[in-house]
Amino acid sequence: MVLSCVLFAAMALFARMLSAELPSHEVVLLRFLIGLACMGAYYGARRTLPDVPRPRLWVLRGLLGGGAVFFYFLAIQKLEVGPATVLNYSSPLYAAVFAAFFLGERLTRSVVFGILIASFGSALVAMSASGGHLVLGTGAMCGLLSAFLGGAAMTTVRSLRSDTSSGSIYVSFCAFGSLWALPFCLHHWVALNPRALLLALGVGAFSIAAQLVFTYAFRYVTAARGSATTQLTAAFTWALGVFVLGESLLPLAVFGAAICVGGVLLSTGALRRRRPEPKPDLAS
Repeated sequence: MVLSCVLFAAMALFARMLSAELPSHEVVLLRFLIGLACMGAYYGARRTLPDVPRPRLWVLRGLLGGGAVFFYFLAIQKLEVGPATVLNYSSPLYAAVFAAFFLGERLTRSVVFGILIASFGSALVAMSASGGHLVLGTGAMCGLLSAFLGGAAMTTVRSLRSDTSSGSIYVSFCAFGSLWALPFCLHHWVALNPRALLLALGVGAFSIAAQLVFTYAFRYVTAARGSATTQLTAAFTWALGVFVLGESLLPLAVFGAAICVGGVLLSTGALRRRRPEPKPDLAS
C-alpha cells in the first residue's frame, strides 16, 4: 500500500504538469487508453482473457473508479496538486462505511474516530482551497466528489479480490473508466505536442504500476485499513508539488493535512487482522 502511494504521487505530479497542456478530460482518457493498451498486450501474450466471475460488480468497479479519477483530475487542474490530492484521499470515510454495509467489515471505535479525524482535516484543506470560505469552490467540490466515488470503488475492489485477479480488475477500471471522459474528448480534442506526449506516457506508466500494486494489496487488508493507508499519498504528492513545482504551503491546508495523517495513523494502527494466503502473480 505504501509503495502504491509513492507511485500515485508521481502520477499526480505528471498529471498536474500535463494539465497545463491539455484539458483534464483528455488527460483522463489518455491515462486509461495507455492502461488498456498495456493490459491488452499482457493478456495477448498470455493468450488468455480477464477472469470475470462477477460481471456486474466488475463493471461497477470500473465506473466508480473512473468517476473518481475524472473528478480528481479536474480538481488537480483547478487546484494545486497537494490540496486536490488531500481531498481525493478523504475516501476512507466512505470506503469504511460502504464496507460495513456491503461487506460486513467491523468498524471499531478507533477506526471510526480515526476516519472522522481524517475527514475533519480534509474539510480544513477544502476550506483553504476555497479561499477560507465555507462555500466550497468547484475544485474543492470535485475533490470531495472524487473521494466519495473512490471510497465506493475501493469497496468493490476489496470484494472482487476474493475471486478476481488484479489484472482483470484493472482492465475494468480502464475500460469503463474511460467512458467518463470519452464524450468530452469527442466534443473537444487538443493535439499532443512532444512534451505533452511524454507527460501523458508518464501519467500512464505510473498509474498502471500504482493501480496494480494497490489492487494486489487489497488481497491482504480490509477496505477500511487499505483505503486509510492510501491517504499517505497526499503527503508524498504535496511534497513533490512543493519541491518540484514550487507550489504553496498554506497554513490552514498544512494543518488540515497533518490532521488527516493523524486520523490515518489512528485508523490503520487499530486495524490488524490475520492475512490470508497471497496470490502469487498478476493473473492468479
